[in-house]
Amino acid sequence: MLFMVLPLPFPRGLFALQTPTTDPRAVVPPPIATARAVATPPRIDGRLTDPVWLEATPVTGFVQRELHEGAPVTERTEV
Repeated sequence: MLFMVLPLPFPRGLFALQTPTTDPRAVVPPPIATARAVATPPRIDGRLTDPVWLEATPVTGFVQRELHEGAPVTERTEV
């Protein structure tokens, strides 16, 4: 009986040695935000009417992390 119990842990260890397959959609580079210098600091009041915010370049190109990893977002997203 002891001979039958000892080999049981070893087959599970073989699965850990397999390399995971990567979904090509999941290998998407993250969006890049570029900071730029401004003459006056922006006003942080929750409104985007300040001239600094109007001249800012929005960051786009986000992808999903859950539900469909790497797929385009279902709602337009700008930061």
